[in-house]
Amino acid sequence: LCCFGSSHVSSYFGSLARGTLRPKAAQPVLYLAIIGPTAMSIMRTIILAALALVADASSASPQAPTCFDIQCADIMCLSPFKLRRLGDQCCPICWADDDEIKLDRHTALSAPSPYRTDVHPAAPTTCGGALCFKPFCASGYTVGHEQGRCCSVCVPGR
Repeated sequence: LCCFGSSHVSSYFGSLARGTLRPKAAQPVLYLAIIGPTAMSIMRTIILAALALVADASSASPQAPTCFDIQCADIMCLSPFKLRRLGDQCCPICWADDDEIKLDRHTALSAPSPYRTDVHPAAPTTCGGALCFKPFCASGYTVGHEQGRCCSVCVPGR
């Protein structure tokens, strides 16, 4: 038990026995609650639960400082993907190793592409080095040029 002074403790318990427990306004008095075994059991459970939460939070992988105010989506991964978040990622992603899924590894064509074309002759001078592809236009459209564009586009037929 802890108290401010023995006179306060004896005064408290004396008043408790007489049923006249009234603190004086000018004197600081620490009143002690008598806790039963049930209340102690509940308090122990609450403390253990709080400690378990702290331990769980400390074992989680730390997030990057830039992730402070970001809320991640609740995602589920389909097999063979697994939920994974690295230390520098804010949110988890679905991930599978290269040997678990087929990869589409593009390689350069050995011959020039039949779909690639030069920039349009009316293109701005800032288009040097642009890569253009031959447009395939729907019915009613033809290959043409729009002001400010580097490559040929489909324009309404003329």
